[in-house]
Amino acid sequence: MRPRGGSLFPEQISTSASRLDITTIETGGLVRFVLAGELDATEDPRLREAVALAVARGRPIGIDAAGLTFLDSGGIRALLACRRLVENAGLPFSIVEAGTVAYQVLQITGLLRTFDVPAHRGPSS
Repeated sequence: MRPRGGSLFPEQISTSASRLDITTIETGGLVRFVLAGELDATEDPRLREAVALAVARGRPIGIDAAGLTFLDSGGIRALLACRRLVENAGLPFSIVEAGTVAYQVLQITGLLRTFDVPAHRGPSS
């Protein structure tokens, strides 16, 4: 199911060869990147490019990681790079939703505060 609000950047909808779907929606000035699938080093460039486009437009960024089924060190590196890019532009960055996979990985790595992750509410549906 596609989030309401449509795609802000239609060129960023994933291809069938990708293991990560990135949907961008804008609500109240925030660009929300809804991630579904696997975030690793292979998908890093796509996420960085999508975030860079939003930063160029001067928009705060929120990452919805509730749909991630896999997150490894390459994916964490991608999230940290995106955070650095956004914050260097003077814009806010946070993970606005984290499913079980993302929450557990960020908790184990001690990055919940770094990404301002909200309290986990149980398994994603």
